[in-house]
Amino acid sequence: MARSRGQVSWGAVFQEAALEPERWLRALRVLAETTGSARAQLIGIGSADAVAFNWVNEFSEKALADYARSELNTPQQNYRINANLHAVPGTILYETDYRAASLRLASDAYLDFCQDNDIPWGCQTNLIQEGEALVGLALLRRESDRPTNAAQRAEFGRAAEAARMAVRLQRAVEEQGHALLTGALEAMSAPCMLLDGNGRVSATTPSAEAVLGAAPELRLVEGQLLSDDPVLGRTLALALRAVLLDRRAERLMLHHGRRLDLFPLARREWALGFAPAAVAVFRDPDADLRAAAARVTDQFELSPAEASVVALIAQGRSRREIAVARSVSDETLKSQFRAIYAKTGCTRESEIMALLARLR
Repeated sequence: MARSRGQVSWGAVFQEAALEPERWLRALRVLAETTGSARAQLIGIGSADAVAFNWVNEFSEKALADYARSELNTPQQNYRINANLHAVPGTILYETDYRAASLRLASDAYLDFCQDNDIPWGCQTNLIQEGEALVGLALLRRESDRPTNAAQRAEFGRAAEAARMAVRLQRAVEEQGHALLTGALEAMSAPCMLLDGNGRVSATTPSAEAVLGAAPELRLVEGQLLSDDPVLGRTLALALRAVLLDRRAERLMLHHGRRLDLFPLARREWALGFAPAAVAVFRDPDADLRAAAARVTDQFELSPAEASVVALIAQGRSRREIAVARSVSDETLKSQFRAIYAKTGCTRESEIMALLARLR
């Protein structure tokens, strides 16, 4: 049964959730009960339609997983998302909007999902929207709850204003930690980028900015890492989903032998997605090998001639190619190899390559 109007101090309910994020489900439960709804939802959608978080009271883990790992969270399949495309930001959408949006869907997949989980009715609004990323609040109502009425939507609107302030508060708290990490990142020489839970690039090192400027296949547009190459663009979108949702490291091959490595950071429970969620690192395999060769040179005190040989070994050159590149005889090269083996403890070229691999 719905609570009577005026009983709930929404500011207190949602501020408590912002300061103690594990209480978000409790706040959503209060919202659901007050409006006579089965469930309330707070959801974050990021780039590439990735779900940064999806909190729903009284909803099964299976249903949440089915939603997150499917194509249901796209405007082509989901009437709630589709309706949002045609709305003025900040308005409350409800069943009338859903019926119109349902006619624009590519299939009945989301309709079936709603039927299976008994959530056909409800209303929603965006609390924060920045480009493709948004945080939304919604009521998910059962068939027996019936569609929302004007009074319930008005109560939902009052709650949404308080929830919006709470999301901004929690975002500020998360970004304080983000700022500390960004400061540490700026002091690094490696070409790295920080990504938040929505897949947006929130900080870069100077060397990463230089790589982006020299990499025509990648563009940074309003925090989104994009590619004009359709194949690379799709691969990048899938890699971001894997890192943000599955917490799995990914590797993308770029042009000119470069690659982009993506690593998930430790996930904070009940985070809204504004804290750092992943690190992206540009790699230049040739530069890595040169650096490894330099470390071998320093560690084992190689002469300049021996260091040059190791650098060419790192490039995968044959003995004949090394001799030609260095303009030395085969006998001179053999002598240099013997000196390198004596200093490093290696006995063959494959061991030199293994040593380089360890030091990369």
